Amino acid sequence: MAVRAMKNWRDASGIIVLSGALKYARAPTLLSKLGDLGENPLIVPLEETGKTEWEVALVKRSSKTGFFANSYVFPGGRLDAADSSPEWQKLFSRSSSGDPFRSILAPSGSHSNQRLPLYREVPRGPILGEVAFRICAARELFEEAGVLLARDESEVSAVSEWVPGTFPPAVKTLERDQLDHWRDRVHNDATEFLNLCSELRCVPDIWSLLEWSDWLTPRNFHIRYDSVFYLCVLDTLPPITADGSEIVDAKWYTPSEALQLHADSKIVITPPQFVDIHVLKSLGSVPCLHSYALRKNLSRSLYRHNKIRILTKDKVTVSMIDLDDLYPALPEELALTSPPPHLPRSPTLSHVHLHPSQSPAHEYECPTHTADELRNSSTRLCRMESHGKGNFQLYDTIMAEQITSHVNEYNRFKEANQLTSRL
Repeated sequence: MAVRAMKNWRDASGIIVLSGALKYARAPTLLSKLGDLGENPLIVPLEETGKTEWEVALVKRSSKTGFFANSYVFPGGRLDAADSSPEWQKLFSRSSSGDPFRSILAPSGSHSNQRLPLYREVPRGPILGEVAFRICAARELFEEAGVLLARDESEVSAVSEWVPGTFPPAVKTLERDQLDHWRDRVHNDATEFLNLCSELRCVPDIWSLLEWSDWLTPRNFHIRYDSVFYLCVLDTLPPITADGSEIVDAKWYTPSEALQLHADSKIVITPPQFVDIHVLKSLGSVPCLHSYALRKNLSRSLYRHNKIRILTKDKVTVSMIDLDDLYPALPEELALTSPPPHLPRSPTLSHVHLHPSQSPAHEYECPTHTADELRNSSTRLCRMESHGKGNFQLYDTIMAEQITSHVNEYNRFKEANQLTSRL
């Protein structure tokens, strides 16, 4: 009999803000043109500038916070009821002749099974989950880092006709006194973000937020979150500042710098952030990684990572998600994952048995095999090994194949464009 999983976590969203020497070189892609581009098209809005080291915004959580205290994370936080207020519909529609959210929902539509579970779990109303979580991410970015990602009302009709992410994001600049005033108000009451936008006659730039990852905190944590992270690629480098309350530091880091500081135990990066930064870095240039994110959004290939942790014989913590060979075929984990379906184990792992862990830090134990033995016996790897403080090793054969395929196609596109420009 199938086991029905009980939801015992909170919903949240975050934002991965990248910047560097960038240039949006092409006109926005119209929604009406998507059908002409074929299945899973390669869309490249950004121009190569020769700079591959971009920067990512990270904020440090206060020691007083109850979740990942003292860790560097992407700006983000809990979904608030204010993020799905019907008043947002009125604000977005104030200067729009049509549905301002149509480009956010295309091509999946609001009833598609391809929608993330946390979108479907938002109470039905005029503000669907795809919009509410993006509003939440923009609100948290403003509150925690002082960046107001917002677009003038007058632009809503135009941007809702374009494929999200194919045009430069909009950032509004406030005077320091005005910025501090509104950050305090939003920190104390999420509804104030709506009031801020209404007063400035702008709306959160939800069209610049591309779905990137969805992480569910492991089940043995006292506090759990299902967090969707959006990618936003800026063509400017706005100043970021901590709010001095929940956030005590805010900085731009290159991916190499952030990962090295973590490896040297000078900063602490949480596992989801470590994986996301590592994957983004492996894609190379910003135009390449940005086009990869666009593909993920158009194909609606994102799913919720339901991570588990295993303690091996040699005391290595192995964290893995559902696509890994070794992931246990347990009803609860399967019920929480939508999609992918559980994949069969490799025959070489038939002799490996996992046991429920007695430790609060792990879900399972494998007392008979070391981390190396488990890795060498697997064919599908979607795991990260922790070999001590700051020493994370990522092994993801499925992601590596996807990235290699995309990078190769992107390079062919770039070479063809360079050849055309010389003719």
